[in-house]
Amino acid sequence: MGYGADYAMGFQERMEDGRNRARDGLERLAYMGARVIDKRPPRRVLLKVADVCAMTGYSVQRVKALCGQHRFKGARRKRGEGSGKGTGWRIPADLLEGSTGVYRPTLYRARKGPALDPRVENACNVELERDSVVPF
Repeated sequence: MGYGADYAMGFQERMEDGRNRARDGLERLAYMGARVIDKRPPRRVLLKVADVCAMTGYSVQRVKALCGQHRFKGARRKRGEGSGKGTGWRIPADLLEGSTGVYRPTLYRARKGPALDPRVENACNVELERDSVVPF
């Protein structure tokens, strides 16, 4: 197949051809005895501060303060508006395994300060330390 033959096909045909070649490659590897794993990362969504407030029952100021203290895992300021004050927070939430459409953000427990409200513990994945999850 030369240069002209690739562009004689339409976009949809080229996409389908690429999918077929990838599928054939995986089948060939499986036929040769290779272990083929089709592993996709769990889906993540970005929540707004108002969404987290509705889930946890905390006020907007409290959720923003927790984001500023890096207590929500992966919380960042919204891109495109700069990185200073006044930009909205985006809090990543992970899809829970074995559930249908339930997303929960991860909150790190503080060493000092007030205990977490039970509603917060039910709405978030709570980690005592980094890389240790406590299911609730």
